[in-house]
Amino acid sequence: SKQDLELLEENTKNCRGAVIVGGGLIGVELAEMLHTRKIPVTMLIRETAFWQNALPVKDAQFISRHIESHGIALKHETEIKQISGTNGRVNSIETTLGEEIGCDLLGISVGVKPNIDFLKGSEIETDRGILVDPFLKTNIRDVYAIGDCAQHREPV
Repeated sequence: SKQDLELLEENTKNCRGAVIVGGGLIGVELAEMLHTRKIPVTMLIRETAFWQNALPVKDAQFISRHIESHGIALKHETEIKQISGTNGRVNSIETTLGEEIGCDLLGISVGVKPNIDFLKGSEIETDRGILVDPFLKTNIRDVYAIGDCAQHREPV
């Protein structure tokens, strides 16, 4: 909301560093906003390359390199383990790799992971999501998948 943006502007006036957890569109927009204000940004993403769950690996690696070329530090295959702070304010985080990163701002913009476990043992083909064609058809006649659970066999 507009009020959230105003609050973010106020809270970043003296910010010396930010960590963003997750690489979705909100995370990218937040990183861009902070970076334009000369605030060092580190992004933690679970995947080996940016948006790997939606793009072919080479394209995802290209996007990771592009983001890094603009001065954003990307930590691949890294998640947040612990948040440290005082008086309700963050001052650092620890990653699952044991790295401590100082920050005055922590943005959480984690994406979703499709819950497709119930399909194990069924005939519906899955990978990270339910595999679909350009028309959202699965490998089973008259069965479709859409939304966060759908994974295109060939990205459009």
